[in-house]
This record gives sequence, structure tokens and C-alpha cells, in this order.
Amino acid sequence: MQAFTMESTGRSYRKKVLILIAAIGILRLMLAFTVQLGNDESYYWLYSQHLKSNYFDHPPMIALWIRASTLNLWLQNYPGFIRLGSVISCCVATWFMYKSVSLINNERAGFFAACLYNASFYAGITAGIFVMPESQQMIFWTWSLYMLARITQQENNWKYWLLFGIASGLCIMSKVHGLFIWIGLGFYILFYKRSWLANIKLYATLAISIIICLPILFWNIRNNFITY
Repeated sequence: MQAFTMESTGRSYRKKVLILIAAIGILRLMLAFTVQLGNDESYYWLYSQHLKSNYFDHPPMIALWIRASTLNLWLQNYPGFIRLGSVISCCVATWFMYKSVSLINNERAGFFAACLYNASFYAGITAGIFVMPESQQMIFWTWSLYMLARITQQENNWKYWLLFGIASGLCIMSKVHGLFIWIGLGFYILFYKRSWLANIKLYATLAISIIICLPILFWNIRNNFITY
């Protein structure tokens, strides 16, 4: 009986989160299609016109995101389609945030985490509507957090380790500040999980993340590390 009640409560909160994502997502789309592009957004739009493995001040993910949301620039004359990737990213990031907190606490806490995420000006508006490198970063950041939450409960499962490597690598390819995911994990291992230092999965995951980020390194080698 108790298990049934918990399952019913979980479905209730999942439904609330989905309603939250849909309702706020529609509002974001309305703003995305009615507000003209800002200076920074126009700058990032220029990235999409000339795809490269890295740019002077950011990795290439934002250019790829714009290409995808505009169907390879076919719909680039509409600001809403240029921003569509940002809106979708916020919706998915909200779901990952909910799943992460639900896993380490409970569904109710996950729901409030999703609400707080959308209430944040940074996550809900700046990165949730406008074309910014943070827009793509947040989906991979929260995906990384979700995988870490999974790993803490099933540390022998290769799948979650490898998915974390992919998510963290793509997070860095969105904005180099994604490195903080690994720095945070390093401190967690140092203070709470030193046994992971002998876990081959950790090093395989790190290798995947590094391989994904190699385009940033190669571009900077060719350009005298001008980014830094």
C-alpha cells in the first residue's frame, strides 16, 4: 500500500513538472518570436554562418545549435527559430534538474528544484530564451548532474559513467566553464569517494570528455592559444 502511494505521488509530481515545462515553454516561445535579436545574439548568429571547430571566445556548440534550430539556416530570418534551441534546452534542463533532485531526495524536492530553476533569471530567461553559449551548456550541465546522481547510487554501472563523460564533454564544448563540473567532481572524490581513484571507469570517462573537447585544443594550437 505504501509503495502504491509513493508511486502515485511520484506520478503526480512528474505531471506537475511536465505542465510547468509546457506552460513556461509556451511563454518563452512567445517572447522568442516577438523580441528582436540583441547585439550578443547577432554576434552568435554570425558564428552559425561560418562553422568552425572553435571561435575566438567560445567553443562551437552555439553555432551548431543555431544551425539545428533553423534547419541549417533555412529559417534563420525568424528570431524565434534562432532562439528555439535555447527554449528547448531550458525545457530539457528543467527535466534533468527534476530527475537529479528526485533521485537524491524525493519527487517533491525535485518538483521544487524545477520551479526554482525556472524562477532563476539566469536559467529561466537569460539562458532559457536568448541565444547564449549558456543555453546549450545548461542542458549538458544538468545532464551531467543527473548522471553523477545515478553514479553515486550505482557506481558499478558503466553506462552512467560513459554518459557522464559524453555530457561533461559536450558541456565544455558549449562553454569552457563546463570544466567546473570536473573540478567539483574532483573535490567530491577527494573528500567523500577516494575509492573512485582506483576505479577504471573514472579514467575512461575522463578520456571520453577530453576526446570530445580536442577540437578546442587543436584550434588554439593553430592560433597560438588566442582564446586564453
